Amino acid sequence: MNYSKTLVILSLIVATSALQAYRAPLKPGSSPYTPSKPTQTHFIQFFSSTNATKAEGMKNTLQLQGYPAFVFVNNPKQANQTYYQVQVGPFPTRDQAKKAKTKVVNTYPEYDFLNDAILKTSL
Repeated sequence: MNYSKTLVILSLIVATSALQAYRAPLKPGSSPYTPSKPTQTHFIQFFSSTNATKAEGMKNTLQLQGYPAFVFVNNPKQANQTYYQVQVGPFPTRDQAKKAKTKVVNTYPEYDFLNDAILKTSL
């Protein structure tokens, strides 16, 4: 079965991340800014479809291989359609998410669309 034909949409929005900083009270000899610790988590979106059954099937396949896969239900108000997005994560760092993406792509080389997976960041 060729999953690339079942692919309806891949999100075109790439989440960008930025470190947050807060202004610390000034003390003699101290820096006026102290960066906060990043509280980001990283996810990989491998698949998005309006078909819940196909999304669940892909999620189950990834879970059987030990990946922390789940289906995120996205129902944008401007669209009259629900999208079922298969994602893997969370990962504490972008580097770990990239490594996991590479591992999934290498596990399933017959599915070219996995190469188009999107790295997402959530704060």
